Amino acid sequence: MADPTECKVCFIGYSSGGEQRPRTFPCGHTFCSSCITSMLRDRGSHLTCPTCRVLHSAHDATHFPINYGMEALIQQMKQLVEQQGAPESQQEKGKEIGSEFEKLKERTISLLLKSSTVKAELLQHQEQLMTAQTQHTSLVTRICDIVTEHRAAMSQLMPPLSRCSDLADEGQSSMCHLSGLLEQLESVVSPQQRAAAINNANRRIYEVEKWIKRSEEANADTKALKSSTQVLEATQASLTSLAAEGVGGHEAAHSGDGAALRHMPAVMERVQRCLERSSPQPGTLTMEELRGLSLEVRRPLEAGLVFGVLQEGTEDCRSARLSWDDGRLHLYHMLDQRPPLQAHTVQVTGYLSTPHSSLLVFLDLAWGRQIRGRVYIRLYLDTPLARQFLLLCSGSRGHTYAGTSLLKVCGQHSPGEFIMGGDYSCDDGSGGLPLLQDLHGNYRKTGVAGSVWGRWEVGDMRAAQFAITTRDCQGFIPRVFGCVEEGLGLVRAAIRLMKAERVTVHECGVVVNL
Repeated sequence: MADPTECKVCFIGYSSGGEQRPRTFPCGHTFCSSCITSMLRDRGSHLTCPTCRVLHSAHDATHFPINYGMEALIQQMKQLVEQQGAPESQQEKGKEIGSEFEKLKERTISLLLKSSTVKAELLQHQEQLMTAQTQHTSLVTRICDIVTEHRAAMSQLMPPLSRCSDLADEGQSSMCHLSGLLEQLESVVSPQQRAAAINNANRRIYEVEKWIKRSEEANADTKALKSSTQVLEATQASLTSLAAEGVGGHEAAHSGDGAALRHMPAVMERVQRCLERSSPQPGTLTMEELRGLSLEVRRPLEAGLVFGVLQEGTEDCRSARLSWDDGRLHLYHMLDQRPPLQAHTVQVTGYLSTPHSSLLVFLDLAWGRQIRGRVYIRLYLDTPLARQFLLLCSGSRGHTYAGTSLLKVCGQHSPGEFIMGGDYSCDDGSGGLPLLQDLHGNYRKTGVAGSVWGRWEVGDMRAAQFAITTRDCQGFIPRVFGCVEEGLGLVRAAIRLMKAERVTVHECGVVVNL
């Protein structure tokens, strides 16, 4: 019969310390620390129990718990051996204790062995519970992703849907005018009536032809519809996967696709309830409510349904989307369009025009048809060039850096290396008219990498162009109005690719102070 106090691999007795200390696998079997270390060294992070062949994962022997029950058993057996070698007087004293002591000892040993087994079972049960928790977390994340994607798709559908509705109403009106025009042409008698009818007909026909052209352009714009179709198809596939993985529990996982698909209606119902709960109602927010980031505000933010507006309620209303990314509230550049009908709106005219000591803006850089990352720039708004940079990042005066190219690199691989950009008008380095009349001011002078400064003199007709220094220089940089807080590595990567790729400012905007 095998000795329970010996390792089943090396057949060396266990000890209460050192390399022979007993450790228990999740399957319940015990081996010495030395043998476990050898098995991990030979087989990497995966090892098989020599007794039951169950596969376990670990990087070190200390990842397996010490079998304190086995150590207690070894101690008990040592005491028995010592008692057997004791003087006769002690043996006689032990005999007086009698069978009660033996029973107590046997019961203790039995409990120690059972405790070891129960503990191994607990560890195995704990591992199963943690696996289930991880699966639930994954399913919740996927459902939230589905909701976010659908809200974004709905947001993209709103502008073309509103445009189609307006064109349809306009078309109905045009058809009525054409019917009246036809009746007028048929009833003309005198030359004077003919001349008036011809002028009226030409005007109406020109208006209808313009309407037809705009309607055909709207019909040809299927970008939002294609995106919506992709989201819907992906959702159907994801729901099928959810049904197979997460609904119905153990029974669905072990009874095949048929059993899993029977739970499909339950999945659909749950996701629908989730969609309904997260469906934002359109309304007007204040900057204080926006900064508060309550649940009612964060839901439409995550769905892409919060827009900042300038001059709301007027015909020339302009809007920009807001998003919550990386723990920051981002206001993108203004566009000459109204926000979607289902969007929340917040008036940002006052916020953008209120004096700030400093403000964070961002540029999203792209090349190779992909957005590669974001550059955050801290502006020193006590300087005119910084205030002009803010206007071009927010687009509040119509012009914006979005869509412009980074123009050229100067002094590459040398101290003071910098990259130029900001020609919003010509995009070739010859444009970039200043938006402010007087750009003179007290600018900082520094020579550190990350400085953002005016490339040309303040009286130059290209004064809206900017430069970002990527290497420390030996002297001072003039007209510094900001510094890169995050993303300088991205700018350096763009410099390395400038000869082979066109680098653009894909998006730009302002980080709203919370």
